[in-house]
Amino acid sequence: MDTEYRVLYISDFDNSVCAEIWHVFGPWMNEIESICVIPDYINRTSAGYAFVNFYNHEAAKDAFSKVPHLFLGSSMSRVFPYNGKDLKKPPPIDPTNGNGVFIKNLDTKVTIAHLYDVFKEFGDIVNCKIATDEFGAPRNFAYVTYSSPDEAAEAIKKMDGRAVGKRKILTYMHLPKSKRGVKLFIKNGLTDGCVSEEDLKNEFSKYSSFEDLVYPIDNLGKSRGFAFVILSDIDDANRAIEEVKEIHGVPVHVSIATKPNADPHRLEQANLFVRNLGDNVTQQDLIDEFGAFGTIVSTKIMLDDAGKSRHFGFVRFQDPNQARDAQLALDGKKMWGNVLAITPAQKQKARYPYKSGQQYYRHMMPSMHAQDRMYNDRSFYPVDFYYKYSPQVSYTQQMGEMLMPAVLKHSLVNGDVKIANVVTGILLQKDPNQITQWLYDPHALDHVIAKAYMTYQTQIK
Repeated sequence: MDTEYRVLYISDFDNSVCAEIWHVFGPWMNEIESICVIPDYINRTSAGYAFVNFYNHEAAKDAFSKVPHLFLGSSMSRVFPYNGKDLKKPPPIDPTNGNGVFIKNLDTKVTIAHLYDVFKEFGDIVNCKIATDEFGAPRNFAYVTYSSPDEAAEAIKKMDGRAVGKRKILTYMHLPKSKRGVKLFIKNGLTDGCVSEEDLKNEFSKYSSFEDLVYPIDNLGKSRGFAFVILSDIDDANRAIEEVKEIHGVPVHVSIATKPNADPHRLEQANLFVRNLGDNVTQQDLIDEFGAFGTIVSTKIMLDDAGKSRHFGFVRFQDPNQARDAQLALDGKKMWGNVLAITPAQKQKARYPYKSGQQYYRHMMPSMHAQDRMYNDRSFYPVDFYYKYSPQVSYTQQMGEMLMPAVLKHSLVNGDVKIANVVTGILLQKDPNQITQWLYDPHALDHVIAKAYMTYQTQIK
């Protein structure tokens, strides 16, 4: 980048990461003005990106040359010079275009840095992630994305069957869920060695689309009584269900594999809130685009009283993992003339947990305390924008969290984080009952944000 910069933009880290960024940039501590971890105001976690503000260009350039990427949590984070002209995230990386590698049977003690070191010999890695469970513990699979399909193909060829840690990994091309085939569940007859792994493989390999077999065993090396077979063709899968009733005279049951019922919170995660839709986007458009990531249960585009689009809607998937894949691939992507913003949908009760009878406290959000100083600082860089995450959030702070996304999106604010902080602070000085009403009325909220922005402009002159 030829343009001078004094800010580094860090993206794609786990939402639990915060203080770790300070440790990474410790060698430049005396050269850093602030580190700003941007929050997700809806989920009250990190949004997965941050700004490191240096006092001068030379320090920022030196840090960028030595820290082109970070290993924070279970993900590889990318680092970009940021010249203060654009707050948008870089384009999302789609690993399903032939440049992604899916890794199975990974040792859970392998770190993200170790995984990167093993796979970097095959080309330029632009993303690297180890899958984790709901508690943040590593699972047995991971993803590596290269800058070109040729590099990914070479890695798949050379790494398949090689030991990483204490396990031999299996490598595959990373495919979208819609192309990953059909998983069949086999039970009955697998206990006591009646039907072995080899028996299953021989039986299902008769189908030309046979891809993989998973035969779980217990600590004693015995079958756990079930297995999974993956066929790439749905017709083959249907035939197998109809034809395979017994193996070597032993009755077996074959069916489409389904996940056990999830808890209500997990089911909520299957519903996506899609913002910034174009005027002419239809529900069929949503089905066509989002359907590539899994089975869609329903779609809804919200309309105003005149029957015109309110530019947001909802897409509900059958499975939360499908919703997550769609969000990762499409959030920030330009479609139908606009850049989409996609987040997990929340029930209205969760989005507006405020009762008019609650006491109102005139405390600013943490980022509001430096408000007076912001009025005199016209620089574009987001300074001292740091959010402390706590389950005990004050009523006013909750209000601020709900106002902030709308303020950032307003055309007058235009994504400027510093201005949005000040404008939100001005709005928080209003009566809480009135604020609650604005949150339910987009037109009224748009109007009061504009008025607060004018107040801000008056104060800085």
